[in-house]
Amino acid sequence: MSIRNQWHQWDQKRLVVHIGDARQTVFDVDGPVNFLLLDSCHEDWFAEWYIETVFPRVSGPVIIQDIAFMDQVEPSSEARYVWAWADREYIQLTLLGSMEASLEPTGLRSGYAERRALRSNSVMFGLPPLQRGGLPELADSPETWVEQAESAITRGDYAAGDRFLNQTATYLLHTPARVNRHRLFLRAGKCYKQMGEIDEAQRCFQRALGVVVQADAQQRIKGMAELVGLFVSRRKWRLAMQTGALILFEPGARLNLIKKVLSLLKVPLKVLKIK
Repeated sequence: MSIRNQWHQWDQKRLVVHIGDARQTVFDVDGPVNFLLLDSCHEDWFAEWYIETVFPRVSGPVIIQDIAFMDQVEPSSEARYVWAWADREYIQLTLLGSMEASLEPTGLRSGYAERRALRSNSVMFGLPPLQRGGLPELADSPETWVEQAESAITRGDYAAGDRFLNQTATYLLHTPARVNRHRLFLRAGKCYKQMGEIDEAQRCFQRALGVVVQADAQQRIKGMAELVGLFVSRRKWRLAMQTGALILFEPGARLNLIKKVLSLLKVPLKVLKIK
């Protein structure tokens, strides 16, 4: 959704919105920056630019999205660059996902309207730093358990593989706010299939579909197109047909699937004007 098409919703008496390339528009903002929220290009060259160009102008809190969950750093070059910078400069980062996890048992948000139910992958810190500190300790990650299961199965140690997969499944079932749960269920299903546990594999594949169906619109659009391709490639015809039927009622997912197919066929999207 373009901000240009939503201009009427902004309080133009109180807010000034600069539309365009941030590398140019940032210089239209005068004086020190009291609060900085970054959700931008997820590549290292852009992280290098805002660290060197924007950060020296900030005097207050900074929040950068898509950097690290409570248990892992995002696999983008931007996230790796920011994480390494914070480590090198002894910046005391706060993982917002860890803060959310600590607040959940208190019921602090029970009086607020429901929001997107996914654990945050944002980090927060202050500039200039009031105190120095090391990087936060990351929690155990289900991705690590799946990797350990895959390694154990490759070695033929099915008992260890089953143990790690059980640990993964238990975590995923009790942590609905975990992002990309469907991908972990798919990897677990593949592991069970390698061990010959077909019923457990099918259960994991069905759980992956269930996670996508229950997600918000953005996650459904991305997940359905992804799943139908994977189910077809693995000859899970019933699940592929179920997912395909669901896509018929999800216009955004239909468009996303078409884009994926065209990209595989190397058909340029700009020629077809698909937006």
